[in-house]
Amino acid sequence: MSNRPFLSTALTGVLLTATGCSTTSVADLQQHAPREVYKTDKPTEAVMRCIVENLGRLGAPNTYTRPDGTTVLHFTLENDTSAIFTFSPGQLEVRTISRIVPFRKKTEACI
Repeated sequence: MSNRPFLSTALTGVLLTATGCSTTSVADLQQHAPREVYKTDKPTEAVMRCIVENLGRLGAPNTYTRPDGTTVLHFTLENDTSAIFTFSPGQLEVRTISRIVPFRKKTEACI
């Protein structure tokens, strides 16, 4: 018997409790300052592919391109956006709802 559903539910509860909110949308999270800003010379597509592979346990990400040309990749856990990666030429900004989301080492390995 797998503990995966329990762990997912428990992690979601911890994330929501830590942030003090019941839902987090992409727009809400984008209003926050980035937790990290990285510089990179690698192509956006290569960095995105690496991040998706490394953070896949957060679920299937959604991707879109804004009118200003930046690309946004966001992961959603239990209907709450848990991490947003915003790509612009030479730069990557990361926003998360909680410090618990383990993105640093995995992101740094991609840039």
